[in-house]
Amino acid sequence: STTTTTTTTTATTTTNTTTTTTTNTTTTTTTTTTPSPCLAPVIDRAAADGACEEGDVILDGEPCTLLCVEGYVSSSVSLLCSDGTLLSQGTIDCVAVCSQVPEIQHAIFFCDSLPHVETSTCYIECDPGYELFGLDTMVCEEYPSSETSSTDNATGQFVSSAVCSPRTCGDVSTLDPHLILVETSYPAEVGESRSVVCDTNFRFTLQRTGTLNLTCDAESDVFGAEVAWAGEAACEAAPECDSAGFLSTSGVASLECDSLFEGGQCEVVCEENYELQGSSLICEGSGLWSGNATCVPNSCGEPFIFDEMMLSVNCSSPVSSGTSCNATCADGFQVSGHFLCELGSYVQSAVCTVENVNSTIVSGIVGGLSLNVTVELSVTDDQLLSVTRVSVAEGLNVDETVVTVSDLTANLSRRTLRGRSLETSSSYFSCQFEVFSASADAETQLTEIFSDDFIHRFAASFETRLPSYHIVSLEVVDAVVVVTNVGDDVIAVAVGAEAAEFDLLVVWLSLCFVGLTAVLACLFRHRARRWIAEKLHTDVPAPLTPRSCNSPPKDSGVKDDCGGKDDGDATDGSGVKDASEVEDASEVKDASEV
Repeated sequence: STTTTTTTTTATTTTNTTTTTTTNTTTTTTTTTTPSPCLAPVIDRAAADGACEEGDVILDGEPCTLLCVEGYVSSSVSLLCSDGTLLSQGTIDCVAVCSQVPEIQHAIFFCDSLPHVETSTCYIECDPGYELFGLDTMVCEEYPSSETSSTDNATGQFVSSAVCSPRTCGDVSTLDPHLILVETSYPAEVGESRSVVCDTNFRFTLQRTGTLNLTCDAESDVFGAEVAWAGEAACEAAPECDSAGFLSTSGVASLECDSLFEGGQCEVVCEENYELQGSSLICEGSGLWSGNATCVPNSCGEPFIFDEMMLSVNCSSPVSSGTSCNATCADGFQVSGHFLCELGSYVQSAVCTVENVNSTIVSGIVGGLSLNVTVELSVTDDQLLSVTRVSVAEGLNVDETVVTVSDLTANLSRRTLRGRSLETSSSYFSCQFEVFSASADAETQLTEIFSDDFIHRFAASFETRLPSYHIVSLEVVDAVVVVTNVGDDVIAVAVGAEAAEFDLLVVWLSLCFVGLTAVLACLFRHRARRWIAEKLHTDVPAPLTPRSCNSPPKDSGVKDDCGGKDDGDATDGSGVKDASEVEDASEVKDASEV
């Protein structure tokens, strides 16, 4: 429609003599237009019975809500017709609806729209302690075809390859350089715990022994935060147990330890003539040893009483090292000295001597030597004994006249005779020795003969005198102190139990030999006296029983068993003619000549 309006305006102007009148006329024309309606657009996947169905007329100023087929939604909530133009809040379309975002462990999603429609974007973040691998966004996309989800009729889906992987903790040395993981075959992931110990010779500051657990944890609550070991674990140097101090203890030769720090165990090795009492040593956290392992001197057995004049000894087995034992002698005898046990051997012994008779007490050492030698050209046994005697003397720094070596026994791998000498390729031989010196201290010699110095001096002397011999090993066997007295009619000897067996045999054999010699001498003397008496026609002090003879008949000419003929000669059955038959008395020897 059109409207016209006319307006007239008159104006009068007066001057000194003239008056002017002006008239203006204005004409205004107004035209009125009716708004045009809108037609519903062609929209894919729009619902057929919707308010904005394709071709529908939408009056000016009227809204229209777009309805879509199942599985799709309107991209704009409503449409508004404005003079033939449809206005919307966005793109006019039916877009696919996506199902729920896929499940990704330890992930959180932030999406820009709900419901999730086509082109909607979701942002992915990982939990603290987890690391994102892949894209951090995913977009809702329509299915490639018209198929829909079988569960929620969705026509779109989110596609993502993102993964949230747990972070792992590294070396525990970041907490303390002396911490060590017990299990190292696989790394610790966030939330897992591991046991740790301190390095060798170190211990935990907060506790003395054992292990501690550390947890691999996120450093903060920020998404995807880094991880680190959580827990208090610090190590300090463990105190070392004093081995030198224990080794200085009497009788201790060495310690065999797996460690000298806390928890370490040591086996004690004792010196020769010492024995171990107690168990192993344990190094405590205080740096002190626990355990009762000690090396104590070997004890002695009860002193062996060989002297028949010695009645008793006032101690019994075992006799501790350093203990003295006093002896009691029979009436008419006095005791000299006492038994003294040192490191398992009696270094002093008691002896019974006749009262009021001067005698000299002599102490010495007896024992054995065992040698393993290699030989290029051997010598006779006498030479070997002689060189051994001199070498023992030089080994003990004593005169060779106070040394006796005997009872040589050889065990040879090859022994051949060449001339008067024996040739061997290797040899093992042993012998017995005795050292008795009034000026030497037997106890000192006993200690010396077990020393390395004695072995070195002996070997040097031996190999110097016998260059064809080389000593492979040398062992001193059963060396003990022996005490004897000289000057009495009775030889009284008392030795320690360790030497008793050897000395008893020697003395017993000696006494047997002396006794047998005396008996034989007595018999010989008695026979001689009878024979001389018969020759001289003297009385025989004690007649001997003549042996019987079988005499043949007279005049048979056969000798009898006693060597006589049957010639009628008178004999006494002993084969000795009567003195009257001796023509020359000079035939009978004087008794002194017998």
